[in-house]
Formats: sequence, C-alpha cells, structure tokens
Amino acid sequence: MDGIYYSENKILLLSRYALDCQPFNEELENIGWKDCTLRKWLNNDFLNIAFTEKQQEVIIAGGKPDKKINIRLYESESDEVAEDRIFLLSELEAYLYFQDSPLGRCSATPYALQNGAAAWCSTDGFCRWGVRTRDYFLTVCSISADGLRHSGAGCHVNTKYPIRPAIWISTDAFKKLYPEQNIDDRHPA
Repeated sequence: MDGIYYSENKILLLSRYALDCQPFNEELENIGWKDCTLRKWLNNDFLNIAFTEKQQEVIIAGGKPDKKINIRLYESESDEVAEDRIFLLSELEAYLYFQDSPLGRCSATPYALQNGAAAWCSTDGFCRWGVRTRDYFLTVCSISADGLRHSGAGCHVNTKYPIRPAIWISTDAFKKLYPEQNIDDRHPA
C-alpha cells in the first residue's frame, strides 16, 4: 500500500494495485455505499483475510483528513465511511489526491485479473478502478486507466470492477507495534 495522505497522527494508505474485482453490490438495485455488499465484504471478509490481528490494531475506523481539504462536498462524502476500517476512495478523493500524480494509475494483481479485471485493463497494462461514488441511478463511478479522471461511463452496481482498498492507520499505534519500522508521519511537502 502507498501512503497518499498524512494528517495529524494518521496516514491514508491505498493499495498500489487493483487487488480484486468485485461488484459494488450483488443485486442490481439503487443503493449507496452505506448499504452495498462491497462495503460489508471489505470490512469483514477482506479485512480478516488481508490483515493479521496485529496489523488490524493500527487500522482506524473513519479517519478523515484535517481541514486542509476544505470542500463542502468532501465533508459529506467522507462521512459515508465514518465506521469503515476499509473503504474505497470517493471520486472526489481520487481527484484531490491524484490530480497531479501518477499514483492514480494502477495495474491489477494476477488474482484480480483472473477474477475479471482483465476486461478493465488498457493495452499498457493499467486498469480502470472503482470508487464508492454513485454515478447515475444504477451505476457507480470509476477512475480511468490513466488514473487522472473519471472514466466518463459508470458501471452497473452489480458488475465486477477492479478495486483498490484504502485504510487509515494510526502512526502512534504503528510505531508501538512496529518500532523497528521507520514511518514518516509528516504531511508530504
């Protein structure tokens, strides 16, 4: 995972790769992030498979950036993940964090490719990836393979698409559990 935002005593980490290909929701219905099956899967099954109990101790639920990002729309979008330990970025977060950075681009893991991500990959190996923002009535947004913009066409909520899970970690808890690791808790210049 890559650290993409530092705030007070926490760091927002985003998977460097699309780790899996999952639907936003199992059923085709008008549903938001709060009630979708992907949110439940990330915070239960994925959390327990991907992280040991010790690693889970440093993951904070609902970590939000400090007020340096002061956009009214962002406030309502970040409230959606108030109880989440693992989540997808919103479309706005992806824009704010990656507007001038190649970190918005990702390729899929072999597992994700086998699970359907290959259909979302460009010829250069990078893939479109999903966010938690709803697009239209039965679709969700995604970030294009260039990593810098909305793809323009949403996918149905029950369509599998590549996902890049995100987590907030407590730098204080990390330092206590992993004193041998060097972690920089300063906001990058």
